[in-house]
Amino acid sequence: MAVSGGGGYFSTLLPGMVLDKYKNINIIWDEDSAGNNRMCFSKLDSVGMPIIEKLSISPDIFDAYWPGIGVDSMANCHLGYRTDSAGGNYWNWLTYSKVDKDGTIIIANKILGYGLLPAIIADYYQNIHIVYTNSRGPGTTIEYLKLDQDGNILIGPYTINSPYLYNTYGHMAMDSLHYLHVVWVAFEVAGFDRIMYAKLDTLANYVIPPMSIVHRPYAVIPSAPRIAVDRSNRLHVTWMDQRLNPGITDDIFYKRGENEQCISDTVINRYDQSFSLSVSPNPFTDWTLIAVSLSDGNEIGKLEIYNAVGQVVNEYKLAGQHESVVWRGVDKKGIQLPAGVYFVYVKNNKGRSKCMTIKLK
Repeated sequence: MAVSGGGGYFSTLLPGMVLDKYKNINIIWDEDSAGNNRMCFSKLDSVGMPIIEKLSISPDIFDAYWPGIGVDSMANCHLGYRTDSAGGNYWNWLTYSKVDKDGTIIIANKILGYGLLPAIIADYYQNIHIVYTNSRGPGTTIEYLKLDQDGNILIGPYTINSPYLYNTYGHMAMDSLHYLHVVWVAFEVAGFDRIMYAKLDTLANYVIPPMSIVHRPYAVIPSAPRIAVDRSNRLHVTWMDQRLNPGITDDIFYKRGENEQCISDTVINRYDQSFSLSVSPNPFTDWTLIAVSLSDGNEIGKLEIYNAVGQVVNEYKLAGQHESVVWRGVDKKGIQLPAGVYFVYVKNNKGRSKCMTIKLK
């Protein structure tokens, strides 16, 4: 079924699609049907029958490309795309429109800044989160915006830091705790590109700072990463790459991540879990409370804190059944450690438990 209708001559072939609470399918795409590239919108029911066959979003004075779409709990669709002035002197504008469930354009072609390829998500409070590529230089960056329902900017534009000069193909998912999971491609040199990942809260603070999750030898020329979160908050990432047939064909690859604050490692078929571990607040800035409960008050345990490269930076002995440690982000000598990811281990002769904690600033 061709939703673009007659007269469509050209498209970037990157349409966006999202399902609303009524199980209707909302689609955005671009086509060259009137001498300029125009952004269009369609709505289908759950069996593919048109509800809105085609709605022109961008005016004739714009060329519009590289769309993205999100939907909120009221079934409003939030549309983002790049626009250039047709024959004019400006280009690469990140443009935003809002369409209600009946196809009425509520906000039309509002310029938010420079950018393209937006990924758009609405949160529980109906705020709109957008990540996109800004190619205005130097290099290309992945940027973040937060909007209210009227299209006003609440946060941003905020650049998601990357050690690499060229970054593109940003995509985003939100979990049930309202954390944003962002993936993108970072270009280093030919054959050494990689998929990057960062976890943010809805105030644009890092929960997990940018890190490489797919790199050589598992990535050669990666592109178009996509991330999704399931009902158990597990992360699922796909991307295209020419690793199997360089320069010939692209294949689709998949990676799964747990997205869990705490995981436990126990000795199978020998002992049951003999303790519990919690870290709060997490992430933290000045201090965090590490609480441990041992099943046996006579059990001797040890609490160890590791940095991201596996070095023990601090440790404490546990002698009681219920112990708590206030960790102020310092090493064994009392020296402040840098911001980053740290791992808290509790060990005894019956097993161990691990929890990840984030130190901010």
